[in-house]
Amino acid sequence: MEWIQVSPEHRGIGLGKLVVNELLWRMKDKAEFVTVSGKVDNSTNPRGLYIACGFTDEVIWHVMRKVLK
Repeated sequence: MEWIQVSPEHRGIGLGKLVVNELLWRMKDKAEFVTVSGKVDNSTNPRGLYIACGFTDEVIWHVMRKVLK
């Protein structure tokens, strides 16, 4: 997943989490895990959004709950 960013005037109302969670939902049957790529020192600091969505650690990743067959 590439960095998802919300413009400053629309932050803080849950739009970023909505987009990330929708993307994760759509990928649930297609992937076992999701990683995030992007520039860590980005001035918009999207890392906080991913942490809020359940991604963890400095290596930002998310384990999907359903295992592919």
